[in-house]
Parts: sequence; structure tokens; C-alpha cells
Amino acid sequence: MSRKKGCQEGVRGLGACSVVRRGRFAACANPAKRTPRCGRLPAADNEEFDRGSRMNWKLISLLAFMGAVGCLVWLAFQKALLGTGPVTIGIQIASMLLLLWARITFGWRSFHATANPTAGGLMTRGPYRFLRHPIYAAIIYALWAGIAPHFSTNCSLVALLASALLVVRMFAEEQLLQEEYPEYAEYARHTSRMLPFLY
Repeated sequence: MSRKKGCQEGVRGLGACSVVRRGRFAACANPAKRTPRCGRLPAADNEEFDRGSRMNWKLISLLAFMGAVGCLVWLAFQKALLGTGPVTIGIQIASMLLLLWARITFGWRSFHATANPTAGGLMTRGPYRFLRHPIYAAIIYALWAGIAPHFSTNCSLVALLASALLVVRMFAEEQLLQEEYPEYAEYARHTSRMLPFLY
């Protein structure tokens, strides 16, 4: 009987296995249901996989950040970022106050071009009690308040792209935060990502 066949029979009904490092290790698809026939991956392999996963999310977050900045710069050159009436200007002022509140609460130590959870524990104070990403939320609020009085198809598409890239950045940060802080999942269940009570 081959090692791969033995691995499959050892977890029949519990999920498939795949042989890793031929003739040495076999890893179950479902880690919670490993049996003696399906051993754990070596610690070095797990560390290498985790490091690769973190690097992928950091790269994704960097590309999303650069793309969003590029969109905002283009909109600035189109003079489509500033509100022109009391409503849109009011929204932008409120957005900047939210951004400033979040920045002061978190501290300047937390800014990175790539998503990178900082030391010091999971932040749940200030605006982070309600929103998981108040800084990105404030940028998106201000962005659309600026687009509204300068509406055009091109500007709207670029603003939509910038918003989507910021959401990708949020998602990348959340993946890294879940790895760094086990309590993040519980925190996420009681907060919104960007829009209170909606998203």
C-alpha cells in the first residue's frame, strides 16, 4: 500500500489528504481532524507558509494603496475633490474630524505603506469602537462628497475604483490582524467595517 493510499484510508469520511515532501510527511485538508496516519506539517513548513501568506497580503495592500493614491491624485488634477456647497463641505469637514480622531486615538506609529499590524494590542477605543477602519471610511466619505458636485462619468468611475482599492486594503489588513490578534474575530462581529450598521 502506498503512503498516499494509507493516508486517505486513515481519514476516510473526514476529508482528503495530500502527501507533502514525498515519503516523509502527509497533511490533512482538515487540520481539526488529523489522525496519526496524517501527521502535521513540520514547524518550519508552517512558518514558511505563514510568512508567504503575510507577504502576499502586504503586497496586495501596497498595490491597493498606490492605486488609490493614484486615483486621488488624478481627481485632484480634475479639481473634483472639494465640495462646493454647505452639505458636501459639511460632510468633508466631518470626515476630516473623524480621520483626525482616529489618527490621534491610534497614534502616528501605525502608518505604513503596506498593511502591517503594529505592536501594542488591538485598538478598540475611540472611533474604533464603532468602525474597524475609520481612517479609510473618512477618506471615502470625503471622496464622494467631493465627487457629488463635480459629477461626471470619468470622475465617478475613478472614485469607484479608488473606493474599491481601499476596500481591498481594508480586507488585506483584516487578514493580517486576524493572524496577529486571535480576538479580532470577536471584535469584528460587534463593529462595522466602514458604514455603521450597514457594512
